[in-house]
Amino acid sequence: MTQPSGTEKILQLGRIQRPRGLKGELRVTTSGELLYHTIPTVFTLYHAAGSELGFLTQAKPIRQVTLVAIEEESALLQIVRLKEISDRGQAEELQGLYFGLPLAEALTRFGGGHPPYLFEYIDADVTDVAEPSFTGRVVHVFDRGADFLLEVALPIGNILVPGNSPFIVSFTPGKLVCENLRYLIPD
Repeated sequence: MTQPSGTEKILQLGRIQRPRGLKGELRVTTSGELLYHTIPTVFTLYHAAGSELGFLTQAKPIRQVTLVAIEEESALLQIVRLKEISDRGQAEELQGLYFGLPLAEALTRFGGGHPPYLFEYIDADVTDVAEPSFTGRVVHVFDRGADFLLEVALPIGNILVPGNSPFIVSFTPGKLVCENLRYLIPD
């Protein structure tokens, strides 16, 4: 298991709430739908101080597990089955841990689809076709339900760019092309 570096961003995929039943099933609150797209697959469970903007804070890898089944219990909870967990006692030991994935690995495994996942925008280089001096980087993505905001760090300061706006010309993983970002600079 690779140790995340102190600056490596770990994408939060879900958090184990508590066991369900006697066979080691787990109730998990998921963050997005990435867990559903990868059955069966190996994930790392992390202990973390919490999460901020979709990333784990102070994440420490605990163990790797193989996800073999997931089903929806409610809009907020999924029931997850792990290959390595076969009874309630083992499941209770995992309570409070997070499913996580390093951002670089998430981009490799899931990136490039259409529409892009929100995490794909993180750390993307930003250019403005109308004003080439406006170059920067996406530092945060704020999910607002049907829409999202990109926080872009420019040499003159940070600005917010609506995700579904005419300011965005195109996006490919790692590169966001915009137009007329100067109109988004606060007075």
